Amino acid sequence: MSLNSQYAQLLYTRLCKFLDTGIWRVSVDDLKIILEAQQYTRWSNFKQTVLARSMEEINQKTDIDVSVAEKCEGRFIATLIFRVRRQARKNNSAFDAFNEEMDMVYAQPAEELRSKASQIPPWEMSHFYNPLQLGSGNFTPNDIT
Repeated sequence: MSLNSQYAQLLYTRLCKFLDTGIWRVSVDDLKIILEAQQYTRWSNFKQTVLARSMEEINQKTDIDVSVAEKCEGRFIATLIFRVRRQARKNNSAFDAFNEEMDMVYAQPAEELRSKASQIPPWEMSHFYNPLQLGSGNFTPNDIT
């Protein structure tokens, strides 16, 4: 992988930190600072010169696929929501199935996901890290008080 653009290199390293969640929300002002592109005061210039070119280069030359959605505050674009995932590999059906499953999860409203997570009984979550580490870590409904 060899990215030519300084902006693409900086954006790629930042996006890779969010591969596990698949989503990165950042304000336009913060992104300009991260990419060292504060000289672009107009959104249209920043979007065309920095963001679009960097994303195109990242999608073509790296192992990740990135897209972005714009969120407005009034008349101005204030927040960008990047969607990041590994690019599909040829003949890797398990990898493609994982990406499709993650797409379905991200398509659900956040409130619905929180509701589903709150319905999981604690004893079914015992295989996750438990900072309390009570006994063996295997819980039953009677252990919860």
